[in-house]
Amino acid sequence: MKEVPLEAMFDLFILGDDPLPKVLKQFYYTTVPATDDESAGADADLRIEREAARKAARTRRGKLTIEICEVAKSVVESTPLVKGLSGPSLITCDIYDWPTPKPPANDDGSERAKHRSRPNAGVYVKNECTQLHVLICEKDFLKRSTISHLVVPIAIQADLAHAAFTFGDKRGHFLHGTESRLNALDKALEHVAQIFTHQHRTHVFALYVFRHQARILYLDRAGCVVSEPFDYGTKSNTTLHRFFWRLTRMSSEQRGFDPSATFASQDEIDLMLKCVPDAPTDYIEQQIYRALCWDPQTKKFTSCQWPAYKLKISDLTFLVARPIASSSRWHGRCSRGYIAYDLEIRTTMFLKDCWRMGYGHSRPEHKIYKRLAAAKVSHVATCSASQDVLDSYRFWQVTKTDTVLNPKVYTCLGHYRIVFAEVCRPLADFADFRELASLLGDAMSAEEECVANDLERLGGNYGCCARSSNWCCRRERPTRRARHRPSSSSTSPTMLGHSLALAALVHLAYAFTDTLPIVAWSSHKSNALDALPSAHHTSSHSTAVFESILLNDDICEPDAIILVDQPGLHASDLRTLSPSSPLVNLLQTSPSSIQLPYVRRAEGGDLSVHDAANLVSSRCGARQLNIVAGQTGAAYEQGTKHVVCMSMPYLSGDASHRKGAMADHESSLARELEGIAALFPKHLVIISGSMPAFARRQSQFDSPDPTAPLLDLQQPGNGTLPEGGLLKRYQLLTPALITSLLIAFFLILPVVFLGVSALASIQSPLKLEAPKGFNAQEKKMQ
Repeated sequence: MKEVPLEAMFDLFILGDDPLPKVLKQFYYTTVPATDDESAGADADLRIEREAARKAARTRRGKLTIEICEVAKSVVESTPLVKGLSGPSLITCDIYDWPTPKPPANDDGSERAKHRSRPNAGVYVKNECTQLHVLICEKDFLKRSTISHLVVPIAIQADLAHAAFTFGDKRGHFLHGTESRLNALDKALEHVAQIFTHQHRTHVFALYVFRHQARILYLDRAGCVVSEPFDYGTKSNTTLHRFFWRLTRMSSEQRGFDPSATFASQDEIDLMLKCVPDAPTDYIEQQIYRALCWDPQTKKFTSCQWPAYKLKISDLTFLVARPIASSSRWHGRCSRGYIAYDLEIRTTMFLKDCWRMGYGHSRPEHKIYKRLAAAKVSHVATCSASQDVLDSYRFWQVTKTDTVLNPKVYTCLGHYRIVFAEVCRPLADFADFRELASLLGDAMSAEEECVANDLERLGGNYGCCARSSNWCCRRERPTRRARHRPSSSSTSPTMLGHSLALAALVHLAYAFTDTLPIVAWSSHKSNALDALPSAHHTSSHSTAVFESILLNDDICEPDAIILVDQPGLHASDLRTLSPSSPLVNLLQTSPSSIQLPYVRRAEGGDLSVHDAANLVSSRCGARQLNIVAGQTGAAYEQGTKHVVCMSMPYLSGDASHRKGAMADHESSLARELEGIAALFPKHLVIISGSMPAFARRQSQFDSPDPTAPLLDLQQPGNGTLPEGGLLKRYQLLTPALITSLLIAFFLILPVVFLGVSALASIQSPLKLEAPKGFNAQEKKMQ
């Protein structure tokens, strides 16, 4: 997310001409009184009771909604004054007070949760669909809320404590750092995520209003661009009028609608419903009803939130409606899986819609499936059609926000669709663990065949399961009212064991491979560090972390910025430091600090410490020094800002050697930092690990707990033994011992017991009985 000037927003994203002066006279101008800035509103809120403040905010929010609707209405009604355009095409209405249609009673909880939040107002296209589902109220601006036809969501806020962005002339960063305001931002972005999920959109315009000011947002799958705040609705500032004017004159594609997706007719929907009796499985039958929101008992549609669309892929036309599975995020790949109905051959297939990395960054999935099919790899889905989705000018649909955001961090994404002959279903939807083990065994068999055919470089996009979306691509058996159960001989014990072990350990290997630690602290309160979360996920790479710190607005406030590079440093090395060490004390007493134990390396290469130093020195006009820890002779100039790039010796060897070397390096680093702190009391320190070309793998000594802190900030310990018994002084149950006991009790003993029971149940076919007529007493007398 990035803030851009207003003119840049209009020139790059909101294309079109501005209204002429004679047209401006026809517009409506707001009458809501304006306040000077945020502080004035904050003081007013503090002078009244809390409940009264909330009531006043709700009342004012309603008035603001009416003012926004009046401004939009006047712009739309003035459109026919332009030659070539006739009739209003858009309508802006209040949808907050009209409840969203409830999902069906048999719907899942996630879908019900999505309908709890809705925008305050919205812009709709005036057509037959909105006339039927939205414009059903006779009041001026109060209309029914439906996400499936919403063009522009409008969030209106009058309470300063819940404003997502900063407003007014005296503002710093455009985002607030408090929890309540971040929640308000998440709520506003949730409306955009719902639009992306319910509609086929390439981008979305949004409007955020706070009292007498507003911001325009442009969002696509790569990111979000936010305009500077502006006073709206006044004759001196017609920015909001310009926005609605250009929006009214835009085509549907320019408003963000995918031209390859069009609404399906009722006759085409009836064709899909007629194929239900011929559906090969109950699952496909249920998914068709669910996709079309059709109740077979009442013979009625249960919701208008999921309209049916026709999608063109090459020369084929598919009908889709509600997705089987979809991502709740509004940015990224955002994969959605649909049960698709081919209108030509009248059969059901599976369609995957996603946004992949564009312009040579990734290989399309259909090429991978083509190679797998040529090698005759088993247990792989059959690709029937695929396409990079094109716009009306026959160009690939790609994102635009990455051109404004940092290209090193935000990659261009392109729209992509692929169709499979087999209907996919969620991997979690398995009947029993035997079926799950069979699926994992099929995936292992496919992987083994890929390696045998020299296809091991295909990556994780092949096999029977899609890792990115947790969909299982297996053919639905053409038997109804019954499901296929694999026989006991279909999956060997060895394959079952390998499959379950792989499923349990894959996420651990992925979480700590190719990662490095980052530790930073400041001698003063630093927004650059406080803005970061307390722990990054492994999906955040080092370049993004460095840029989020070094590109912050207050990065130039310290007199000295020390960037420490420790090659070969692992998270486990920092955890070996004593709680009483100087480095731990510095981190504990600092006003702002951050510990990120596992930060993923960037795919295109990390931002080196020297590059970061050049970036900060050029931005802040500081003097840059490159020194080696432990060597004297560094010439510091007191009174001048410095950026110090400090290099540490390479850390390698086994665990015992690394522990001793880390203690020596920590002492040397503490002495250097103590001298710099004496000259520059206001300083910022960033310590990061780096991986040389010959050691690009994570250490085997790393802790398996990514949430554990790098450095122990508790009270320093002493050399005496703790009080208590033997178990208080020594750790007897180590992880290795616990694992051995679990294997012995739950694996070896049951196998031995089963073997003994099997041997004890063996019976001889010969009966050891005495012959007929035999008398032991007579035999003895003889």
